[in-house]
Amino acid sequence: MAAFPDGKGGCAGQWSPDGAGNGTHVASKGAGSAATGELELFVNVANCNIKKIDLKAYNIKKPNCSVILSINGQTVQTTEKYGLDPEWEEDFTFKVANIEQKLEAKFMCGEGGQVGDTFHFLLDKLVLGKPTFKGLIVPGGKVDMMVTAVNFGEESAPVNDDSFMDFL
Repeated sequence: MAAFPDGKGGCAGQWSPDGAGNGTHVASKGAGSAATGELELFVNVANCNIKKIDLKAYNIKKPNCSVILSINGQTVQTTEKYGLDPEWEEDFTFKVANIEQKLEAKFMCGEGGQVGDTFHFLLDKLVLGKPTFKGLIVPGGKVDMMVTAVNFGEESAPVNDDSFMDFL
């Protein structure tokens, strides 16, 4: 983690996604792009369960797992945790330029790097301030995340008039 100067020649502390020294920040691979935008997206990467994965098929000797999230020139990665069902509970906040952008998620495991597909999650259907479950499907299981539109999104969830719960 890199130290931030406080403007007086001292150190203002270390950057970390949750303020407690957990998680890492990976610099953007873009051409010097900096995150801009008035919109904020909050993501909590909770846990994963890949107990049904065939470790030999993916050449995984040590199941060290992490998740990489990217949007708008910002890339973050959870801490690497050992096991087939690690719990992260790591929080990340992103600056978003517009709701047409997509949150990209990759699951990393073992020495081989990425396992499974890269997922892209749309932001245009998020409800303002309401955590929305997003699952990253990976071979042998899934990663659980909660995504929240902090200062953008629909005011309330769409209502389905044919819902059974409305009848009750």
